[in-house]
Amino acid sequence: MDKGVRYLPRDREHLPKMFPIHLNESARRERRTLMLLSILALFIAYTGAVPTSFSGGGFMFLIKDPPVIYWSLVACEVYFLLTFWLYSLEDFRLARRERVAENAEAMTVGTTRIASLLPLWCWSFARAATYFLWLSLEFLLPYVLGILATAFLLYRAANGTSGP
Repeated sequence: MDKGVRYLPRDREHLPKMFPIHLNESARRERRTLMLLSILALFIAYTGAVPTSFSGGGFMFLIKDPPVIYWSLVACEVYFLLTFWLYSLEDFRLARRERVAENAEAMTVGTTRIASLLPLWCWSFARAATYFLWLSLEFLLPYVLGILATAFLLYRAANGTSGP
């Protein structure tokens, strides 16, 4: 009796075929940095925790105008939003073409066991839901976090406020 396919740790070479990574190395680095910076910026903008001084290279820097921190974070957010968009655009187009080709191949009756067992509408709904989840996590989440953080920072910088 066939209980399906199990993937054991020794079968790691098959996992990239199941879960392909479509972002190149530079786009992944930009995505990671954008998400980390966005989370930090949201924390700073929401709590108003702005540093008043910091030291670097043996020098002590005092910050007398807290909105300067907000404006510098806005500049960083905009930079990383643009660079992630530039680096990931071609990867997104390539991944989308691959997904469309996969869907067309999987919709052919009898090509896969699961496609032959499920009704056509159920299979296409499952593929669409998986594609939307993948699209949301890989590409949309960094943009949403970055835009939200930029909006909060702009609000704080324009009002000059430092608390919630």
